[in-house]
Amino acid sequence: MSVAPPCLHARAEQPFHAPGEDECPPTAGQLLAELYDAGLSGCSGCRRSLLDDVATDPQATAALLEWVCQLASEVFGGLPEEMTEDGGLSAAWRELAAVYDGRARALHAPCAALPASRRREAGESALDVLVALTHHASDLRPPGDIRYCPMCDGDDPDAVLLMDGLNVLSLHTVHDPLLAAAVRIHRHLTGHHTTLTDPDLCTALSTLLAAAHDDAPAAERVARIEDFAAAQHARLQQMHMHYGPGTPAAADGRYTLLAHPLSIPLCERLDTAGPLHQWWPPHLLTSLLDDLTTAWTHASG
Repeated sequence: MSVAPPCLHARAEQPFHAPGEDECPPTAGQLLAELYDAGLSGCSGCRRSLLDDVATDPQATAALLEWVCQLASEVFGGLPEEMTEDGGLSAAWRELAAVYDGRARALHAPCAALPASRRREAGESALDVLVALTHHASDLRPPGDIRYCPMCDGDDPDAVLLMDGLNVLSLHTVHDPLLAAAVRIHRHLTGHHTTLTDPDLCTALSTLLAAAHDDAPAAERVARIEDFAAAQHARLQQMHMHYGPGTPAAADGRYTLLAHPLSIPLCERLDTAGPLHQWWPPHLLTSLLDDLTTAWTHASG
């Protein structure tokens, strides 16, 4: 197995340590550390490449899933039903997580029995859960204590927030690759982890974007938004600097769409397809689109 060369994206702090030599071969451990870094940094290219590499190696895939299952079990006191039943995560992840019993190498044989495409599917969900756990739990953990379990009390509102965030985020991103890409890009751009709390808005914007893309294949739409975000990074930063959440321009409740990850593919469509009013859902305020159009038009790279 070849380990991807070091990437030039900014290195991210990793509060959870990748599996060591006693849990997987050293090359697999290095690969998982690189994948974790790419997931936290929002580097879509590295994420795709490294997930592909992990999927070709059953031992690396098993080590990734066992690592994430262990962390989730520590956080929730066992794997929640939402992670092993139809809670939005991929079928391959649910199949493997359901047989995880905490034993070392418990998932090596099941992973070896799956084709690489299914391991890739499971690895994608595992990385999403790992990144979500990191962004939420790191805010609740005492400094330097990576094993602290903030969720030991079942009535802890933070535990509910974390589970809700995982559920809503995974439910939509698993079934909408464009949204998944937008979440990663938006987090990398703003430095904030996004919890999608309005499923109806996600659905409405995703439907609009599919129509504005002339129903292009999902892979093509994802490639477009990733290329756009890379080319327009400075302009996107300017837009958020002047109109994003917390700015004076947004103080009166305007420009609210900038807080949503799908604002990025909407800006790409504004540049490529022009005004989007013909596709705008009638139940949404047109001022949302008007404000985003103004912010994007006035931003300069």
